[in-house]
Amino acid sequence: MLRGGGGGERAFGQLSQPSDRYYGAVFEAPLVLVERILGLEDSRDIWLSRHMLTHLFFLVGGVFCYLLVYRIFNSRVLALAGMVLFVLHPRLYAHSFFNSKDIPFLVMFMVSLYLTHRAFRRDTLGAFLLCGAGVGLLVNLRIMAIALFAAVLVLCALDAAFARSREERGRALLTGGAFALTAILTYYAALPVLWTDPVGRFMELVGTLSSHPWTGYNLFRGEWLYAPDGPPFDYVPVWVGITTPPAVLLLALAGAVALAWRGLRRPRAVLRNGPSRFGLLLIATTVATVVAVVVLESNVYNGWRHLYFLYAPLLLLAVAGLHQLAGARGRWMRAGAYALAGAAIAVTVVSMVRVHPYQDNYFNVLVDRTTPERLASRYDLNYSGQSDRGVLGAIAGDHSGRFLLRSGTC
Repeated sequence: MLRGGGGGERAFGQLSQPSDRYYGAVFEAPLVLVERILGLEDSRDIWLSRHMLTHLFFLVGGVFCYLLVYRIFNSRVLALAGMVLFVLHPRLYAHSFFNSKDIPFLVMFMVSLYLTHRAFRRDTLGAFLLCGAGVGLLVNLRIMAIALFAAVLVLCALDAAFARSREERGRALLTGGAFALTAILTYYAALPVLWTDPVGRFMELVGTLSSHPWTGYNLFRGEWLYAPDGPPFDYVPVWVGITTPPAVLLLALAGAVALAWRGLRRPRAVLRNGPSRFGLLLIATTVATVVAVVVLESNVYNGWRHLYFLYAPLLLLAVAGLHQLAGARGRWMRAGAYALAGAAIAVTVVSMVRVHPYQDNYFNVLVDRTTPERLASRYDLNYSGQSDRGVLGAIAGDHSGRFLLRSGTC
């Protein structure tokens, strides 16, 4: 963030530079405000305060995950399972202490999904206004969230199309318009760099989705890929698949298959407002994002951290899969479903404890972890520099660094 004197004109000039203008400040600005209120001057105190606040915000995401799952399935057990699985993703947990870009975006995406579900369930003007404000702040954090903005408008259009009366159709159009206007006003109000040229600079921001000025390389499956050329089609699925607890992947697959099958059997009924339609929204958002990243040749790097927000729909699909299995006939099926969730949580906790505090280098059993050297020759590790202190300590003679060298890439 910006520091020092020079007045608002100088600060605005810095924000107008190409390297800074892509990012909204709805999360970073409050962090600076806290520093000023507490009078923090020492760099160590500033870093520790930011780590703590970023992590606390991550935990807020877990709370909204609980609330959303409870609203959808009306089950405290499933809501608790969803919240625990949200918090206990090893890589996300590690990043929640130091990543003030991707983690807040993930949290706000979960909050926005909650507000979206709440708006369509309550179907009140106030709920849609609140949803619009949330989505506007989300897009401020990262422009790719415009996909959720478009998705909400599509749902409003479906409500208008399936309306049983002119009054219902008018209400759907009114709430959709109120949502769109609130989201746009919130977005522009929170991003001053757009004020001087609202249309031109917005189009420039959209262009950064595929041309972010970072000229580095990604190590992916043993090959160095030039990031500005865009990722291969399997880049995101592979990274998600090898760094997410396997049980979550299996449950998400079960949830997606169940929703897709329901949609094929009764497409018209699924398109009406309800849990199944919300589930299809999650699938569509995930697939559309991955496809857009490949088609637009987006500059993504450091694994899939730019797309950590996709864990929100993935997790909700996993809870849907758990709900599907737990609701099957036969108590053995239900017991097996909850046992799978419990085992997934237990295994994840053990893995996180074993590699603590380097969970950002977590890989699951789907990748070859025979030796740390083999793993390091195929995928990016330690790109955030979390292991630097341990390495320097080992070089300086502090043998506690050996733990890092032995297990930091597991």
